[in-house]
Amino acid sequence: MKNFILAALLLFCYAAKAQVENQIPDFNPDTLLKPRKTNPIIFADFLFGGAGGSSKGLMASISANYQFGKNLITARVSNVTNYNVELVSPIVPFPFISVRESIEEYGLLYGRRIAEGNMAFSYSAGVSFNQRELPVFNTTTNRYHYNATKHVGLPFEVSVKWFKPRKIPYHIYYLIPVGPPTGLGHSFGFKLMGNISTTTFVGAGITWGWGWHKKYYD
Repeated sequence: MKNFILAALLLFCYAAKAQVENQIPDFNPDTLLKPRKTNPIIFADFLFGGAGGSSKGLMASISANYQFGKNLITARVSNVTNYNVELVSPIVPFPFISVRESIEEYGLLYGRRIAEGNMAFSYSAGVSFNQRELPVFNTTTNRYHYNATKHVGLPFEVSVKWFKPRKIPYHIYYLIPVGPPTGLGHSFGFKLMGNISTTTFVGAGITWGWGWHKKYYD
């Protein structure tokens, strides 16, 4: 009887051991050390809006962005143009459009960006090279020419964007899916931006982006 009980216990322990081994996958140290595949966070965006301040007008901007950790580096090119619209005469319906003022900005900014789910919030500031052009009337030629002045500025921006939360096939015109699932995609959002310098502007606009807006894992 004792021998039977001992044999039954041994058989039970063997069966339990086999069951546990079947449930636990084989240990592979390479699997633990191998990092998960992902992508860098690199994207570009385009803004269109308006600005006010000592300089004002229609505002357009394009930027290239790179994020590492929660740090964000942005290279930005912007333009603010103030147009003057006049009717040639009451009879002629076509207006005469001229430029009152034009500001060109070339900036490099550093800031912080937090991306979660399908949304990202960022803020940054930096240094820029600005060129301001104003029309000046030349009495000798009886024509206007543009007088350009150059100065250093403090660019800044605050942005919120929405993008796809996970890898899906790339969509052409947001409608036509092509290829396998990918992190490359579009974004849509809003941005408050400006520049503090000899002449200052602050504005806001709608942004459209393209690139990898967060880390997508396989």
